[in-house]
Amino acid sequence: MMLQRIRVLPLLLPLFYTLASAETTQGIEPKSVNDQPTRATSLSPGFLSERGAKMKLSGQLNFVGFYAYDGQDRGIFWGSNASTVHRFTINGELPVAYDWRVGSRIQLGFDISSSDAVNQLTDTIDGTIDLRWVEVYLGNDCYGTFTIGKGKTASDFTSLVDFSGTDVIAESSVNDVGGGLYFRNSDLTLSTTRVNDVVDNIDGFSRRNRLRYDSPDYHGFSFALSTSEGERNDLALHYTHQFDKAKFSIKGAYTNGQTVDDAGTAVHANGLNGSLSLLLDNGFSLTYADGQLYTGGNTGRKDPYYFYIKPGYQFAHSIGVASFSVDYGRFYNFAQNRDQATSYSVAAVQNVADWNIDLSASFRIFRLSRIDSSFQDIHVFALGIRYRF
Repeated sequence: MMLQRIRVLPLLLPLFYTLASAETTQGIEPKSVNDQPTRATSLSPGFLSERGAKMKLSGQLNFVGFYAYDGQDRGIFWGSNASTVHRFTINGELPVAYDWRVGSRIQLGFDISSSDAVNQLTDTIDGTIDLRWVEVYLGNDCYGTFTIGKGKTASDFTSLVDFSGTDVIAESSVNDVGGGLYFRNSDLTLSTTRVNDVVDNIDGFSRRNRLRYDSPDYHGFSFALSTSEGERNDLALHYTHQFDKAKFSIKGAYTNGQTVDDAGTAVHANGLNGSLSLLLDNGFSLTYADGQLYTGGNTGRKDPYYFYIKPGYQFAHSIGVASFSVDYGRFYNFAQNRDQATSYSVAAVQNVADWNIDLSASFRIFRLSRIDSSFQDIHVFALGIRYRF
């Protein structure tokens, strides 16, 4: 089908240019050196607070329970929501000379029976603690930010731009809830293929030990690049703008150092992915993502690729914002050539603003088509609660 080969990123490059041209071309002028305060040469009581040092503690708890039916067996699973796991974060920042600032971030993640890992064979997984972030950065509004340590690579979250309000329970990483489940063969025996094997939103390199640079924001445009462990390199482009009656954002990334499984052998691949989201002031939204891994045609392995689309609607009322969405995604060639996985869902999220709570619900179906094989669909109904502090 022609639709299967449409790629959003090349089609939207002219849009980047058009939107930029509509903005003012005023440049960014650095402040005068003479405007800077004299730098202290010794520590004294209250030195950090006098210098404007800031520290922020934050975190969240994000639980989900889901019911799954694989065509034969039914099960109920409880654990942490893999979309955004339990976490605790410490951010610190200190202004230094000439409009530069130095800062750090430490974040621990806590995972208990993750919703993308539990399955028909393992319904309980011991809790783990993950050092998600440990980094130091040096930043300036005119020259950008340099970061070293473990944290987001430049391409991380470039497939997850989403203004729908339902992303805590339904987003382009459709396997966040139920990804560990095994498909059941047509003869009702359990296969060895999981949802995670055939679904991937190609969202960059996640968090790794890396050196990263983020450019300043220039009328909504910015870029980031990083080099990380394992000889992985990536480049990302961002554009965000608040129009009179709409909010729009788009991200795209190129990654070098991806791998594709070819009968147990890791084949080198480069990746191209992107996502966009538009939210109108009447509450309607549209989110789209797609991506492809390019093997270079040097093996018999076909290039994995996917697309994902999600219309939504949200409105505010006395309790908070209520959000609703439906989504649809197709994923090709991820586990083996000519695989076609399909996922679609309906989702709702109610924000309770005074309590910092999000209540969520979704119903999702996973379907797999494979040459010379037949599988039962997987049905997943999920309920979740997230508390942020």
